[in-house]
Amino acid sequence: NDGRPKSYLEGFEKLSDGSSKIAKALDFENGRPESYFEGVEGLSDRNQKTAKMLSFNNDGRPKSYLEGFEKLSDGGSKEVKVLRFYDDGKPDIYHEGVEYLSDGTEKTAIVLWVDVKGRPGTYFEGCEKLSDRSSKIKKKLLLNDDGRPNEYIEGVEQFSDRTIKTAKRLSFENGKPYTYLEGDERLPDGTDKIAKRLSFDDGKPYTYREGDEKLPDGITRNTAKELDFANGSPSSYAEGVKIHFRDGDITITKKSSIKLINGKWVKQN
Repeated sequence: NDGRPKSYLEGFEKLSDGSSKIAKALDFENGRPESYFEGVEGLSDRNQKTAKMLSFNNDGRPKSYLEGFEKLSDGGSKEVKVLRFYDDGKPDIYHEGVEYLSDGTEKTAIVLWVDVKGRPGTYFEGCEKLSDRSSKIKKKLLLNDDGRPNEYIEGVEQFSDRTIKTAKRLSFENGKPYTYLEGDERLPDGTDKIAKRLSFDDGKPYTYREGDEKLPDGITRNTAKELDFANGSPSSYAEGVKIHFRDGDITITKKSSIKLINGKWVKQN
């Protein structure tokens, strides 16, 4: 023993049923604080509970902070709140409602990523990662460095066959809406299907499409319905639109179309 402290305990209690309690505990490494605990319970069913836990880097700066940690006898665990820090002691990632189940499933109610300058970058709600490598995200918000929204997403599902489905997606450019999607489905063969798509130009509607489908060949796109805008107002409408890209050329065919000319809708074909 080099005379440096190794551990400190307060309120230690061992009960007849084999359970134990520790009010406070502080572990040291080379004389420096390594971990601090409050409200530690070792239960008779082999579950473990810790009310608060704070770990430190070698320089004494905080490394991670946990509240409501519970280790279950089946190998799973729960964490009510988790905050991890960068090496300089600034917040990095914040989690709420974390669950690691014995079957390999991971659930997290809330996740917030913070960049090195302390600015929020990405926010998640309702994350779930399953043992078959599929995953779900209820809500996701990405922010730019200036704090303005970059993209908002709802209802993301990634399946074990690599299919990705997204219920809603809204992207921004310079703080203004840029593209809004509903019912986006990306298949493993490269097919991309979108039930509804609304594109904006400087925040104003530009093109609205229904039944948009990009084929695996990467050069063909079919659209059931297409409504174009001019200065935010409808200007033309078409059905059965097929766009073909090849060698820099674009071929567009339409089953039917009408165009607004001098305030009247005129049939084009």
